Amino acid sequence: MDTLIQGTGITKHYDDFALDAFNITVSPDRVVGLIGSNGAGKTTLLKTLLGMTSLDKGSVRLLGVDPHAQGALNAIKQRIGVVLDTCAFPVTMKVNDVATLGHATYERWDSTRFTKLCTTFDLPPKKLVKDLSRGMGMKLTLAFALSHHPNLLVLDEATAGLDPIARDEVLDII
Repeated sequence: MDTLIQGTGITKHYDDFALDAFNITVSPDRVVGLIGSNGAGKTTLLKTLLGMTSLDKGSVRLLGVDPHAQGALNAIKQRIGVVLDTCAFPVTMKVNDVATLGHATYERWDSTRFTKLCTTFDLPPKKLVKDLSRGMGMKLTLAFALSHHPNLLVLDEATAGLDPIARDEVLDII
């Protein structure tokens, strides 16, 4: 595979914002960061690349697949780890229940890795998601995203809400 991400002319309009004709290419074994002010379109771009937000114009290939095509996300979700800017697990779920969700979702789910990451991140297994701080929720989401050995990791403010020590731990793991 020549590219992990290929986007050409990515365009998305909202009433008060436009992402206009953006091009991006990400090759294997690369780390790419999007830098810009709040509201610049970083999250819009990531969600469009992932097929979570529709395109107005342009094209996207993620791991060689158009994520906007019917059924495409099912074909590529096994190979992608995603950390968005919030913890999206049900609030009544316990940390260790997230492993059950991962096992049901991913063919290559690695419970041992998940447990190890939760231990590294000091996430108590019996703690409810609703009782996690923002930083702990981000750590849980990252542990989940890494525990199926993705080929591509997409992060949207993955260190937001983390204290400086936790931020360094997360960056070392990534």
